Amino acid sequence: MNLSGVDLNLLVAFDALLSERNVTRAGAAVGLSQPAMSNALSRLRALFDDPLFVRNAGRMEPTARAATLAEPVRGALLQLQAALEGAGPFDPATARRRFVLASADYTELLLLPPLVARIRAAAPHVDVAFRDANRLSARAVLEAGEADLVLVPFTEGLTDLRSAAVLRDGFVTIARRGHPAFAKRLTLKRFLELPHILVSVEGEGTSLLDNVLAARGLKRRIAVTVPHFTAAPFVVAASDAVATVPRRIARRLENAARLAIYDPPLAIEGVTLHAIWHRRHDADPAHRWLRDQIMQAARDA
Repeated sequence: MNLSGVDLNLLVAFDALLSERNVTRAGAAVGLSQPAMSNALSRLRALFDDPLFVRNAGRMEPTARAATLAEPVRGALLQLQAALEGAGPFDPATARRRFVLASADYTELLLLPPLVARIRAAAPHVDVAFRDANRLSARAVLEAGEADLVLVPFTEGLTDLRSAAVLRDGFVTIARRGHPAFAKRLTLKRFLELPHILVSVEGEGTSLLDNVLAARGLKRRIAVTVPHFTAAPFVVAASDAVATVPRRIARRLENAARLAIYDPPLAIEGVTLHAIWHRRHDADPAHRWLRDQIMQAARDA
């Protein structure tokens, strides 16, 4: 393939399609109409002799060839953008950029309100989007350029990527107000007999609490499993089940779900939320600005 004969704007369209997985939204992201983006996709398919994206359940999913191209194309575009912008500082007041952050709903509930408030005040033309991700999907999301940064509570298997601690959180047990099991001091034995709601973001069916119990040769009764932290408090409020969740999310939803909050009857080590990003973003002034905004928002969370 002769590079001089390639319209480099097609690579911008390709990157947008990877991020949005939708022709109309990808076009809007790069200032193209839906017909123009469809035409760009047709030209990309001819250029690479591959479908690149196939429709699946309403989304444009990348083919194996597109997945292989994702990281080098994204990296090249970022380097080109940095070269064109020069080494000057990022000016949030005039910048026009869209950042994509990936996380579980816990992070969105805590960080999104203060983060959006900060961005809207300092950078009125900068947009931010959140998408789902967890520790197991973080690497693929970052390498494919589908997110600028991932927020996860654990970094196992991701130590070759860049990371920074954002905030620390402990655990509490939540129950509906007036739950009879909490009329007196709750023993560990009674705690284990209660029906529990498990939040399994990674889909592994266990949590830090289960690991602590297993180390003691104990096991709780998991009556309900959900993939999102924000669902658990409202299930608790409507049942006799309990849940052990991060303290910050319990406090945030305490009144909305009419919760009672207790210390669990055994010690559970807290967790640290980490921001993780690809090395290619290290020197990007805009990305450094974003990371700083996240750190500041965490102090307000």
